[in-house]
Amino acid sequence: MSNEEAEKKKEILESMKKSYILETLELNEAQKKEMETLMTAHEAEMKAMKASLEAEKKALKAQHKALQNGKEVSEVEAAKMLESAMAMKEQQMALERKYMEKYVDAISAKKVLEYRKAEREFKKELLQMLKDDRKEHHMRERMHEMREHKLMREKEMGRRSEMRKQRDGDFPGEEGGIGRD
Repeated sequence: MSNEEAEKKKEILESMKKSYILETLELNEAQKKEMETLMTAHEAEMKAMKASLEAEKKALKAQHKALQNGKEVSEVEAAKMLESAMAMKEQQMALERKYMEKYVDAISAKKVLEYRKAEREFKKELLQMLKDDRKEHHMRERMHEMREHKLMREKEMGRRSEMRKQRDGDFPGEEGGIGRD
C-alpha cells in the first residue's frame, strides 16, 4: 500500500470517527460545527507534532536499542535520553490539555467525558470490525482455495473420463475406439 493510499484510509477513518463521536454526543448544530472545527485543528496539530518529534523518537529508539545490545552509555547521555523522552510526553500532554480546555468551553465538561468515552468505543468497534474482516478474509481465501481444488479435481476427472471413452471406443465420431476398425 502506498503512502497516498494509507493517507486516504487515515482520512476516511478520521472522518468516520468524527461522525461517530458527533452523532453520539447529541449536540446542537452550533456545537457540532464548533466541535468539528476543534477536532480538525486538534488532529492537525497532533499530526504536526508527531512529524516534528519523529526524528527525536528515532534517535531515542536507536540509543535504547544500543543499550539493549550492550553498548555502554554515560550518565550524561542517559540523563539526556530520559529528559528528551519526558519533554516529548510533556509536549503531548500540553496539547491534550489545550484541546480538552477548548472542548469544555465548547460543549461542557460532562460532554467532554462522553466525547472521550465515544472515542474509546469507536476504537473498540473499529478493532472488532478489523478482526472480523480478517476472519472473513481468511474464510474467503479458504473458500477460494476449496473452489480451486474442486475445479482442478473436476478437470482431472473430466480428462480421465475422456481417456476412458477414447480407450473404450465411446468417443463420439469414432467407431470402435483407438485401433478398432
